[in-house]
Amino acid sequence: MPVCILGSSRSGTSMVTRLLDLCGLNLGPRGQIAGAHEHSNPAGYWENLPIQSFNEELLDHLGGAWFDPPDTAPGWSREPGMDPYRERALELTAPLAQGEPWGWKDPRNSLTLELWQSLFPDLKVVVCLRNPVEAAISIQKAVIRSNLEVPVRELAYAIRLWSRYQSRIWEFLRPGAYLVTHYESYFYDPHAELARLLEFLDMMPTDAAMENALETIDSGIRRNIVSRAAFEQALPQPILEQYTELCGEAGPVFQRLSAEIY
Repeated sequence: MPVCILGSSRSGTSMVTRLLDLCGLNLGPRGQIAGAHEHSNPAGYWENLPIQSFNEELLDHLGGAWFDPPDTAPGWSREPGMDPYRERALELTAPLAQGEPWGWKDPRNSLTLELWQSLFPDLKVVVCLRNPVEAAISIQKAVIRSNLEVPVRELAYAIRLWSRYQSRIWEFLRPGAYLVTHYESYFYDPHAELARLLEFLDMMPTDAAMENALETIDSGIRRNIVSRAAFEQALPQPILEQYTELCGEAGPVFQRLSAEIY
C-alpha cells in the first residue's frame, strides 16, 4: 500500500514523515533521503530526492514550479505526452514498493497528485495542514535565508500560494483515501493524533517504536506562532473560509484543541 504525504510547504510534512518513518514506513535508502538543514529544518526534510527531482522536472514540463503552480486541466496526467513521465514515476517507486508499507513525502505532490493517483489506485494520501499565516511566514523566511529570488519572498504571495496548493489537493482527493492531520495537534495530544494517523494507514508499530517516535516531537521547533485574531486579520476572507473548512476535516484532536483555544 503506497502512502503519499503532502501539503503546502512548511505545514508539518517533514515532522509527520519522520514519525511515520520511525513507526515503520519505508521511505527508501537513507542515502536518497533529504537530510537536515541547520536553520530551516534541523530534524531533516525526509524527502526522497529522486522523487523530489522528478516532481520538479514534471512541474517544469507543465510550465510551472513549486512556487508557481502550473495551470493544468483535469486529465493532464493521461495525455500521450505524459507516458515517459508515467514510466519514470513507476521506475522511481519500484524499489520502495519492495518494502511494505512504503511511501514518500514531497509538498510538490500537492501539484502532481493526479499523476500519482492514476498510477496507484490504492494510494493513501496524508494531507498535512497548518495555519496558512504561520506556514507562509515560515516559507518566506526559508526562501530569504536561501537567497532565492522568487515571489514567495512576499508574505501575501506566500499566503495565496498556500491556498493554491490546498485547492489543487482537493481537486483529486478520493473519499476514504485521505486523512487530514493538523500540525498543532502534535503539540497538544501527539499520542492520539499519531495513533489516528497510524490506524488510517493500517500501520501497527510496537509500543516502543511509537513512543520512540513521539519522543522526537520537540515543541521548540514550532515557530512563527500567530494568534487567532492576527491570522484572521491577515487572511483574505475566501482563504480564511477555505482554512476553516479544512480544519473541519482535521480530526477529533484538533477539534478539542480548537474548542479550548478559540
